[in-house]
Amino acid sequence: MKGELRLSPISDAVRDEARAIAASLLEVAHAGLGSPRGELEAAWAEVPQGPSGKRLRDGIEKLVVDACEFVAPDGDEAVALRREVFTRAARARAQGDLERPRVLAEVGAALGLSADDVVARLYADLPDAHPLAKVGFQRADAVVRAYEAGQAAAVLLRATRVTVEVACGSASAVRALFRALKFHRLLFRAEALDDGRYRLTLDGPLSLFQSTKRYGLALALMMPHVAACDSWSLEADVLWGASQERIVFRASGDGEEGGVAPPLPDEVEALRRAVSRAGLGWRAEPARKLLSTAGGGVIVPDLCLSRDDGAKVYLEVLGYFRRETVFQRVDAAADLRERVLFAASDRLRVSEDLLGDDAPASLYVYKQAMSARAVVSRADALAARPGREGR
Repeated sequence: MKGELRLSPISDAVRDEARAIAASLLEVAHAGLGSPRGELEAAWAEVPQGPSGKRLRDGIEKLVVDACEFVAPDGDEAVALRREVFTRAARARAQGDLERPRVLAEVGAALGLSADDVVARLYADLPDAHPLAKVGFQRADAVVRAYEAGQAAAVLLRATRVTVEVACGSASAVRALFRALKFHRLLFRAEALDDGRYRLTLDGPLSLFQSTKRYGLALALMMPHVAACDSWSLEADVLWGASQERIVFRASGDGEEGGVAPPLPDEVEALRRAVSRAGLGWRAEPARKLLSTAGGGVIVPDLCLSRDDGAKVYLEVLGYFRRETVFQRVDAAADLRERVLFAASDRLRVSEDLLGDDAPASLYVYKQAMSARAVVSRADALAARPGREGR
């Protein structure tokens, strides 16, 4: 019978110290709503550490910062503005008549902006310039509880298999959790339980043959989103110590604040923008719906594609999953009410013919990057198929 690993809670003194640090960091954050990230990071750096040292202080700060939402403006606008300013400046320099105020004023006049507005927007796409829109944590106690949950994350680096059950009272917490799983490219299977809970079964890093360190860190980064659910329990099979003893690790907790949903993966966000800008009749937005299969499984789409006539197609990207995942999705596709397009990398060695022309889902196999035109073409074909919710 496997042994069991238990974690020792942090002491009252350390908890009080962590709470004081969290309170100071949150005070800076709430006072700095709307301020650029660079200014806030400088202010956070002034918060002193306590007797326990830098490690505790840095861990608390990371939780606070990761739960904050910063607004990223449209980068194309700043790029175009810089191009215009630098082009005019180069032209003026070649003529021996370069004056910075005049260049800025000329660009501003052409765009209906003041010179000060031009300067403010010139590098607005850089992370340091992104303004703070939302503070994820409201109370220091919630930060400390999330820090304690982080101890469980460290154990998961040695896991071969992890099972998590969560109950989320808000749809936003559910979406944050599932988007985190997709963002960190974790290998998971999701199941909807009868009482409104979800069961997640994840491969542990020590079950893989390569990239175990990177995958283990991704698994650890999942924990704040698990802790954001109303209640959660976790059981992991762990290989522990130099002897690789097989033991079981269990942890549980109640809901926390935070759990801000991460952004879409870069390749999915690039596709979203490309579809919306292609002028092919479809818009793409992050999916806000989980799709249930007749067998109790859950499909977590990345994007929702919509057309003016009301047609909807959900897109789930499987490019970083295992080959078996594609076959599992194909098996579940026959029970779907919604139209779903699965996108899989050709590295998974699967064929688009796995799904027939009469199925409510189809498979798009791509080589290096997903094509907006290919996605839209398949969305048109899916929307045209008869079915219960084709439109």
